[in-house]
Amino acid sequence: NFPGVVQNNGIEVQINTLNIRGKRFSWKSNFNFTMSRNKLVEFPGLSTSSYAQRYIIGKPLNLYIGAKFAGVDPATGVYQFYDKDKNLTFSPSEADYSYAGTTDPKFYGGFSNSITYRNWELSFLFDYRRQMGLHPIYSVPSLVGDAINRPEAVLDRWQLPNDLKPYQRFTQTYGTAGVAIYPLFNSDAVLTDASFVKLRNLSLSYSLSALKIKKKEINRIELFLQAQNLFVITNYKGPDPETQRVRSLPPLRRIAIGGKLSL
Repeated sequence: NFPGVVQNNGIEVQINTLNIRGKRFSWKSNFNFTMSRNKLVEFPGLSTSSYAQRYIIGKPLNLYIGAKFAGVDPATGVYQFYDKDKNLTFSPSEADYSYAGTTDPKFYGGFSNSITYRNWELSFLFDYRRQMGLHPIYSVPSLVGDAINRPEAVLDRWQLPNDLKPYQRFTQTYGTAGVAIYPLFNSDAVLTDASFVKLRNLSLSYSLSALKIKKKEINRIELFLQAQNLFVITNYKGPDPETQRVRSLPPLRRIAIGGKLSL
């Protein structure tokens, strides 16, 4: 709905393999990989439009624009940033903003396997994603002490001169430290590595068929164990790299054990 030209391109790959096929043992796999890109190619009058701080020619539509984060000033304990001339400041302006990055995945996909041996069957699915995500602390535009939950990591804060800490000093007022919260939310600090590999589903079952118990025929008995979200491998510091939400629960781990009887 605006006078722009957007370019989309990507690649999708899916590989299905039958690794082993025997009378008693079989193993098949599925691997898929997706990589997609988009960018704004043209936008006449962008610099003078209301979209000037929202889009950049040659960059993805889902982008973040902000100041360059310079960490915590060890002398004052306040967040600092680089302006457009690469000088340090506590309160950068929009003129100091530049492209910070995107949360669009660089690539993503899955890897599943199904293995059977006699009456046993095992299947599992791994999801993977290479991406930048929202930092669990830097992306929350409020002071510590507000009526919201905070990760325990905020305790690793500046307290004394010359402290080298990732988080600024606590404050009860909107002084320099309070003001610095808002440019922090509009800086490249809000983006962090949120790549992950997650064991999404796992199923193990054992079945027996064509049984007769006290003259009653049973077509099939199946015992099973099913699990979801068993574990995730990631460097992300928040609760979950997929949802990236500090104020809500991540996907729950679910384990179910049961059986099926068919007469």
